[in-house]
Amino acid sequence: MMTKQAYLDELRQRLAGLNQEEIDSCIQYYAEYFDEAGPDAEAEVISRLGTPVQVVAQVRADRELVRFEAAPSPKRGLKTLWLVILGIFASPIALPIAIALFAVLFAVLIALFAVLVALGAAALSIGVSGLALIVAGIAILPTHVPTGLFMLGCGLLLTVLGALAIWGVVTLGQVSIRGIIHLINKSRKRKAA
Repeated sequence: MMTKQAYLDELRQRLAGLNQEEIDSCIQYYAEYFDEAGPDAEAEVISRLGTPVQVVAQVRADRELVRFEAAPSPKRGLKTLWLVILGIFASPIALPIAIALFAVLFAVLIALFAVLVALGAAALSIGVSGLALIVAGIAILPTHVPTGLFMLGCGLLLTVLGALAIWGVVTLGQVSIRGIIHLINKSRKRKAA
């Protein structure tokens, strides 16, 4: 069972990122809340308040609402709305949602990889088929010239198409990897800000 002091310590730790005055004010408010209830009612107070994660989500949402009211803007409005939604839904579902989002992202990456492999295999098979037709055309050329020339032409066409397709798949793979790296870097910068 969590004690008042452990609760306040975790709350202070999770409030990191706010200015010191806001942190001290918040801790003082909740400490007084515990003091008014008395030492015998700590478990009841913790039950009523929710986890420190939930309290911090609510504090951040309230803080953002105050900032929005002071200087409304569309960008800040969306951020405020998002923080309020997070504050409402706070901790009980935050971890499962994060796990689900990670699983979806991982599935999308696996699907992208599978598509690239399938496209690469198709491109390679087109090129190999073209090479097989060239060999067959050369073999048939002495016995039936028109068929041999036709097979040579089709083989050259398929070989070139296969080579172009392989180049396209490699380029698509490189662009995809750069895009994923760009998204990861962008999300890191958002977390840092």
